Amino acid sequence: MKDIVISILRRAKKLLVLLLLIPVLTAGIAYVFVSDAPISYQARTEMVLGSFENNYLTNGNYLKVFYTSENGLQKINEKYNLQLDIDKVISGLTITPTPERTVRFSYVGSNKEEVQETLTKVTEAILEEGTELFEEKVDALNDRAEIITGTDTETEPITKELALHDMDHENWNQRNNMLLHDVKVSESAGASPKDRVILGLLIGITLSLFIVVLPEFFREEKKEAA
Repeated sequence: MKDIVISILRRAKKLLVLLLLIPVLTAGIAYVFVSDAPISYQARTEMVLGSFENNYLTNGNYLKVFYTSENGLQKINEKYNLQLDIDKVISGLTITPTPERTVRFSYVGSNKEEVQETLTKVTEAILEEGTELFEEKVDALNDRAEIITGTDTETEPITKELALHDMDHENWNQRNNMLLHDVKVSESAGASPKDRVILGLLIGITLSLFIVVLPEFFREEKKEAA
């Protein structure tokens, strides 16, 4: 064992410059790769679902399926003149429903301004779609209330009062979709340049150790074979 240690120390002394150079080179290579790698940005926002209906625009699963599809995006693109690259949006857009009746939107791309603008356009268009339906529902309830109010029901005043009470209650419970916050943009998660340089340095140190230590294992195997 003592002979092995002495041999390793001698080899390390002879190859000292190379052993020190290898970690520097691997760290440098990692730094160059990080510098050349394209930066990816992620735009995020979250929508609270309303209560004006349950099957479509207040249904998180429907929003996910429809507005990540070509047909869904093409519909709002044409209706609101969003000037979207549909294929590009489909590849970068993610819609995730949550149990808390919210929907998380994210869009990934290489241009910070573009990802923010695109996700803003998409979410505002989806909100507008919901607002149209919400206002139609509220107007319909108000029209029904006016009809009931103007109806002569002197023989059934209690029935009329109960109907108006139910209408007011239903109208009060109508809630539109809304965004929890404006679109925020950040660099996509991943190893930072510092972390990658450190990883390159550790790889270099490991290689240097192999260069020093590995020959001793082969030497011992030769001795045992002899």
